[in-house]
Amino acid sequence: MKIILDRIKEKSMSISVDDIIVSLKNFNEEELLKINKIVCMTIRSKRSERNTIAKSKLNLGDSVFFEGRIRDRRGKLIRGRTKTVTGSIIKIKRKYVHVKDPTGSIWNVPISQISPAE
Repeated sequence: MKIILDRIKEKSMSISVDDIIVSLKNFNEEELLKINKIVCMTIRSKRSERNTIAKSKLNLGDSVFFEGRIRDRRGKLIRGRTKTVTGSIIKIKRKYVHVKDPTGSIWNVPISQISPAE
């Protein structure tokens, strides 16, 4: 594991994803769990950074759109069916945005799924 981490740290030597995948077979379970923890922390950090950037671009009243899930007459979600919903932002929370559509419905939408309407 130290060899791979040393290779990754060296800026001049790049390592491919295929090299990493092949070398994973040489690690024991404890080392794989440590690698997994680092990878998960890195992914979480990158997602958080991306959401922070997206959130800074949003303002109350902005017109946005997203893919909303469709429900049947009884209110049950229909699997695999979505519709594009356009509305305006009425509240910005830490991870979600409240969007009011033209019918008056309020949607709780993750920041990562919001796109500005043209």
